[in-house]
Amino acid sequence: MVLKGAIVLPESRSPVEIMRTMNIPPFPKPVEISDFESLTNARLSDKFSLSEQAAALVEYMLYPVSEATRASFASTLGSLPDPLRLNLKGMSRIQNRWLRVTDVFHIYYDTAIGGHQARRGGATISKAVHLAAKNTKSLGTGEATFWSAWKAYKDVATAVTATVLIWDNARRIFKNEYLEAFRTHDDAEPITLDQLSPFHIVLLMPDFVLAVARSFEDFALTKITSRVDVGFDPETLWRIPANINVASVSPPVRAIRPVDKLILNARRAGNRGRRHKTPVDPPAPKPL
Repeated sequence: MVLKGAIVLPESRSPVEIMRTMNIPPFPKPVEISDFESLTNARLSDKFSLSEQAAALVEYMLYPVSEATRASFASTLGSLPDPLRLNLKGMSRIQNRWLRVTDVFHIYYDTAIGGHQARRGGATISKAVHLAAKNTKSLGTGEATFWSAWKAYKDVATAVTATVLIWDNARRIFKNEYLEAFRTHDDAEPITLDQLSPFHIVLLMPDFVLAVARSFEDFALTKITSRVDVGFDPETLWRIPANINVASVSPPVRAIRPVDKLILNARRAGNRGRRHKTPVDPPAPKPL
């Protein structure tokens, strides 16, 4: 997968008076990323140093709801000699939920940008959840699982999806390599790409994550359908600061497969994954 392609948004987003913006300091110099492979290779091979941008971004991504929890995590992360090796209780589960959120958001994005389902009300989060669940064969990944993850992390879905895409891209490009970025001191052991996690990507490449997330944010705040959708609330979505000093990078648009179109066309509007039951005529009343 190569991150490229231009986005043509169907309609300019409408302004909102109330918004939430992540408290992330700007990068000292303007950042424009054009060579994704070289950047990824450099970050995975150079000695790691935790930036204030990475520390701030990952707090919101892990704990978008609780300011107190973010503050506690920030204190822990800043006190560690090897932040990349942090593995707090619950972090693995959070990152697994990030994968579900990415499935939903990217299907929603692909469906909208590709102009699919136009005759059936356009792209919606509920359709994306339905298709994501249908395409996942693992146990415990029904629609309820995707809805739960989405509701918990939808306000940081733009950054989460950008992170997972970059993580997947890194593992595809650099197979069977060791990551020197984890050698924060001479006797530290490097890790393999199989051990690389989305959390590591945020710490190693916060500028890359923010660059892709900015494009996703523009999309997320664009009205793509007149229907009311359980998607993004512009008043609660955590936004990237306007002065972050990072130029946006357009994410890829994936083609909707023919089988995906069949699944979406077979889904009954408003079904939300519930089984459709054929209506049965009520029994005739008994004579008195």
